[in-house]
Amino acid sequence: MSDINKTSFQKGSFPPDSIKVSCKAIREEVEAILKTRKPFRALGRDGIPNGFLQAIGPKMANAITLLATACWELGYYPQPFKNARTIALRKLGKPTYKELGAWRLIALLSTIRKVIETLTAKRLSKAVEENSLLLDSQIGARAGRSTKTGQIERERQS
Repeated sequence: MSDINKTSFQKGSFPPDSIKVSCKAIREEVEAILKTRKPFRALGRDGIPNGFLQAIGPKMANAITLLATACWELGYYPQPFKNARTIALRKLGKPTYKELGAWRLIALLSTIRKVIETLTAKRLSKAVEENSLLLDSQIGARAGRSTKTGQIERERQS
């Protein structure tokens, strides 16, 4: 990134601590994320199915809440969450793995890692929106925005 010499921000554009993101996870947020997970997807490196996390209920949500809060406050992400198990899956209609393109690789991640990362992404997205850090023309991966709503907005401005 050292070759990037023109940016829209100058040094000091964002004084330290000018953007606040809470480092305290909330159990209800974790519970909502757990409810959206498909219970018996492929197991990650930890071997824990989403259905198990869901079956434990509020106690598991509370444990993940405490873990996420500790990770954020300490600025530390446990090594086991950084590891993945990569496997090859044969594509439908392909008889063997011998053909190039007859398979695809997928990385199986820790189920608890995915919950914490989803929670983190939601927090960051919220901070970005609240602090207007994206241009209005940025549509992708933003709640309440799509190419259709972007087109309507452009037509209103014309």
